Amino acid sequence: MSIRLKLTIMFLAIASIPLLLFSVLTFSNYKNSLEANHLLQLQILASSRADKIETYFAGLSKNIEISQGFYNIKKNLPVLTQHIDDPKHQDVVDARNMLNEQLRQMQSVLTDVSDIMLISPEGKVVYSNKAGLYTKDLSESPYEAEKEAFTEGKRNIYFSDIYFDKLRTKDSKC
Repeated sequence: MSIRLKLTIMFLAIASIPLLLFSVLTFSNYKNSLEANHLLQLQILASSRADKIETYFAGLSKNIEISQGFYNIKKNLPVLTQHIDDPKHQDVVDARNMLNEQLRQMQSVLTDVSDIMLISPEGKVVYSNKAGLYTKDLSESPYEAEKEAFTEGKRNIYFSDIYFDKLRTKDSKC
């Protein structure tokens, strides 16, 4: 091998080692920068979504407060509670019909609400705009989430965690 070839290989090796080091450092810096940028974007997105969720629940809470003051509910909830064991009693039928008018209209405006239930102070569902829930007793529910929601709901407006209710259809959520 000639000296010229040896010198060329040696200069190329000496020149490529810093180039390789520079490339590795540049790649590492870009990688870290991209990761930090994506992480920041995810944090901003999560914060924005959290704000939207909080705004939704604040609005829902206000709607619940407003509906608690409805004359129709104040008048008919005691009637439904009084005749809880006789769902075919004429007063109960009349009360449900009056509630259906107002609460179905409310549900049509609040499109995200899938069900509106009125519960007696003892924990029994006395009204639901979805059939088949009248016999449910939240105070003796097999689900801790329902018991907690009933207990806390007696004190104030309370939003429980989302859970599947196996007593209803397989696909529905409470």
